[in-house]
Amino acid sequence: MKKILKKFIPAFIKKKLEPYIKQWQNFKILALEYGQWRTIKNWECVYKKGEPIP
Repeated sequence: MKKILKKFIPAFIKKKLEPYIKQWQNFKILALEYGQWRTIKNWECVYKKGEPIP
């Protein structure tokens, strides 16, 4: 579905959305893969699996 939509979205719209897409990708990596969301939410330093950072 995404591949089909990418063909129909005009280039000028893609260019305007690019920074937001990159920001979303960065957020997903930091928050979900590295556990930064839990660190911010609980106000404590933890790894992805919830273990404390020494």
